[in-house]
Amino acid sequence: MYQAIQKLINSLQQAVLKSFTSDRGKEFACYKDVERHGIDFYFADPFSAWQIAINENSNGL
Repeated sequence: MYQAIQKLINSLQQAVLKSFTSDRGKEFACYKDVERHGIDFYFADPFSAWQIAINENSNGL
């Protein structure tokens, strides 16, 4: 997952990426690496899909 996030970081301006919010999946264990780029990383509360609305909206499409 970190490699995918790294590509995103490299392709966008740093000012665009202020934070990430994800579910609590183990694939996001790399959150400390992401935070080293100055990007805040948040985890949604369990059973609170509305906290990651963009992801859930995309899944619904």
